[in-house]
Amino acid sequence: MMKDYFTRLVEEEVSYGALGKMKQFASWFTHGVPGGAALRKGIYESKSAPEVLGRVEDFFEKSLAARTLVSIAN
Repeated sequence: MMKDYFTRLVEEEVSYGALGKMKQFASWFTHGVPGGAALRKGIYESKSAPEVLGRVEDFFEKSLAARTLVSIAN
């Protein structure tokens, strides 16, 4: 949901700035997500909307990979 929302902000070229909105909503989208603090920090440090999208993708790909490994091990 987070990636979809951020992608739409970029595609619609939001007049008030996609990057600012991404940073504003980062805490809402990551509330309760394990490791969410690290993702929020990465988003707040980002200098562009594409950089934010890259961090979001990397975070959730790594999270999914870790859950897959745990499932396989069990």
